[in-house]
Amino acid sequence: MAELTQQANRSAALRKRGICDHGYIQGPPGHRQAPRSDWLCLDCGKTFATEAELEASREAAREAML
Repeated sequence: MAELTQQANRSAALRKRGICDHGYIQGPPGHRQAPRSDWLCLDCGKTFATEAELEASREAAREAML
Protein backbone atom coordinates (compact mmCIF):
# COMPACT_ATOMS: atom_id res chain seq x y z
CA MET A 1 0.00 0.00 0.00
CA ALA A 2 2.87 2.37 0.77
CA GLU A 3 4.36 1.80 -2.70
CA LEU A 4 1.03 2.58 -4.37
CA THR A 5 0.71 5.78 -2.33
CA GLN A 6 4.25 6.78 -3.31
CA GLN A 7 3.48 6.25 -7.00
CA ALA A 8 0.31 8.32 -6.72
CA ASN A 9 2.22 11.13 -5.03
CA ARG A 10 4.84 11.11 -7.80
CA SER A 11 2.14 11.22 -10.45
CA ALA A 12 0.43 14.15 -8.70
CA ALA A 13 3.76 16.00 -8.45
CA LEU A 14 4.35 15.52 -12.19
CA ARG A 15 0.88 16.81 -13.04
CA LYS A 16 1.52 19.93 -10.94
CA ARG A 17 4.61 20.54 -13.08
CA GLY A 18 2.55 20.07 -16.26
CA ILE A 19 4.00 16.64 -17.06
CA CYS A 20 1.60 13.76 -17.71
CA ASP A 21 2.87 10.29 -16.81
CA HIS A 22 0.20 8.71 -19.07
CA GLY A 23 -1.06 6.44 -16.33
CA TYR A 24 -4.69 6.27 -17.50
CA ILE A 25 -4.57 4.67 -20.96
CA GLN A 26 -7.08 3.29 -23.42
CA GLY A 27 -5.57 1.29 -26.22
CA PRO A 28 -5.54 -1.91 -28.22
CA PRO A 29 -7.44 -4.12 -28.15
CA GLY A 30 -9.68 -1.36 -26.83
CA HIS A 31 -12.99 -1.46 -25.13
CA ARG A 32 -15.62 -3.40 -27.05
CA GLN A 33 -17.77 -0.29 -27.43
CA ALA A 34 -14.88 1.94 -28.50
CA PRO A 35 -12.08 -0.11 -30.12
CA ARG A 36 -8.90 1.78 -30.96
CA SER A 37 -5.92 1.22 -33.23
CA ASP A 38 -3.76 3.61 -31.20
CA TRP A 39 -3.08 4.32 -27.52
CA LEU A 40 -4.89 7.26 -25.90
CA CYS A 41 -4.00 8.91 -22.58
CA LEU A 42 -7.31 9.68 -20.92
CA ASP A 43 -5.61 12.22 -18.63
CA CYS A 44 -4.06 14.57 -21.21
CA GLY A 45 -5.60 13.36 -24.50
CA LYS A 46 -2.30 12.59 -26.25
CA THR A 47 -2.29 9.64 -28.66
CA PHE A 48 0.53 7.21 -29.39
CA ALA A 49 0.81 5.08 -32.52
CA THR A 50 2.58 2.20 -30.76
CA GLU A 51 3.02 0.84 -27.26
CA ALA A 52 6.78 1.50 -27.59
CA GLU A 53 6.08 5.19 -28.23
CA LEU A 54 3.85 5.28 -25.15
CA GLU A 55 6.50 3.62 -22.98
CA ALA A 56 9.17 6.07 -24.21
CA SER A 57 6.97 8.98 -23.17
CA ARG A 58 6.30 7.37 -19.79
CA GLU A 59 10.03 6.89 -19.26
CA ALA A 60 10.69 10.55 -20.11
CA ALA A 61 8.12 11.55 -17.46
CA ARG A 62 9.81 9.28 -14.90
CA GLU A 63 13.20 10.82 -15.67
CA ALA A 64 11.74 14.31 -15.30
CA MET A 65 10.72 13.42 -11.77
CA LEU A 66 14.30 12.58 -10.75
